Amino acid sequence: GCLEENFIPDPTDPRLPKYSEDGNQVGGALVNDVAWKTDFRTGFNYVNRCFYFTNYSSSDSITIHLDGIFIEGRSKDRPLSFVIVLKNIPLLDFEDIKMLERRSFSLDGVTNYAVLDDGFRALQDSVDYFYGGTGAITFTQVKPVIDLTYRKRNGEEYHPLIVAGTFTFRFDEASIDVTMGRFDFRITEDYITQRKY
Repeated sequence: GCLEENFIPDPTDPRLPKYSEDGNQVGGALVNDVAWKTDFRTGFNYVNRCFYFTNYSSSDSITIHLDGIFIEGRSKDRPLSFVIVLKNIPLLDFEDIKMLERRSFSLDGVTNYAVLDDGFRALQDSVDYFYGGTGAITFTQVKPVIDLTYRKRNGEEYHPLIVAGTFTFRFDEASIDVTMGRFDFRITEDYITQRKY
């Protein structure tokens, strides 16, 4: 069936989607107390994958991407993205994502870290990227969607996965705090890209 964002307001702060583990195709956070959410959109033969993985097999690391927009404030509707870099975790196959379930990763700003992509200058007028973000990301749920079956490129059958969790980031040099982060997505093998470098 067709996927679409299901934004259910958080009962404590309705600017954010409530935390869920249902594959609601949505994530959200407060960036210096301004509401931000992922920008999931679909169209004819088009899906904006605002949550996805990249595997860098040569360096044994992955990145997790969260692409979104501000939904309030002076930068409303401007894009802002986060990239989380985790070292020594290979995802050579779609099923490997299951190993992230119930794991929390501390971001020390050096080995594991967050990057903030502000190419549209939603936060500051002179900086496009902020590196070395500290904090944590937790994958509280990684579970198969049993009632759906797809075929991999090699013909094998597999079930899509619901990936849900939480995150917080801090970019000290720019005094940017990302709090109350949460994500809940149903993903297929198209949500993981393999790179050789």
